[in-house]
Amino acid sequence: ISHVRLASFEALEAVTTAWSLGQSRINALEKELSLWRYAMPYAFKSTGKEYVSSLLKQLMTFLNRLSSVEAEETNTTDFSELPKLLGFVNGFLIQSIVLKQAAYPGTVAEKEQFALSLLKRIVTFALGEDQLATKASQKKRLDIELLSRESLLKQLLSIDMMSMLLTKCHSMWDGT
Repeated sequence: ISHVRLASFEALEAVTTAWSLGQSRINALEKELSLWRYAMPYAFKSTGKEYVSSLLKQLMTFLNRLSSVEAEETNTTDFSELPKLLGFVNGFLIQSIVLKQAAYPGTVAEKEQFALSLLKRIVTFALGEDQLATKASQKKRLDIELLSRESLLKQLLSIDMMSMLLTKCHSMWDGT
């Protein structure tokens, strides 16, 4: 079943692009973003190193595309950051997936491992060091993209995030 889930995530870009023919690229990405929000909580139900790695690779490719397209199509006089990107990463990936669903004490080890792997990829993305970036996203970053990534780094250094990481250093099973 994990192969089916992974194939679904891999097909999201093509499906939403076809679904949004004649519309702007940001509209297609908004549809893809909605599908990621819907499907991501179910991603925890499959495990395996290759599955997690492939899924997170697809997610990082999506984040790079979203960042690039939103920066190109956002009116910088109205926004100083990228609202769709930050809403998805801060509000959904970090708050809902990493902090609430997968990182509370006593969760299954696979969920914790998935959350920590996701967190590592978000840090890499925020630092602009993503080795999985597509050619389109390897171009010079726009200022609005850099400001948005800086905002992500601030969120990653929040008290909630640091508390969660410290909690992961304590084993509930053996008291160490």
